[in-house]
Amino acid sequence: MKYRCRSNFVLFRLIDKGMVGSIATPQISAQGKERVVEAIGPDVLNLAVGDKILVIGTIGQDTIPLPNEVGLYMTRDGNVALVVEDE
Repeated sequence: MKYRCRSNFVLFRLIDKGMVGSIATPQISAQGKERVVEAIGPDVLNLAVGDKILVIGTIGQDTIPLPNEVGLYMTRDGNVALVVEDE
């Protein structure tokens, strides 16, 4: 499926890199997961599709899960705190 974000929204995917501990709660369930940008809006600067990112905020308030899509979330570009660059 193809996505096109509007304004300053960023669509990203959580990629599971393994469990952190044995119990996952909604507050910490995104820990241990890599986030990769899938689409960006036209007003987003300094991000590109494929960037690995760190997102601040909580799922459900600052970060919105996409309905019917596992692991896809939307947030505003201001919630992206860090872009991970490989050396």
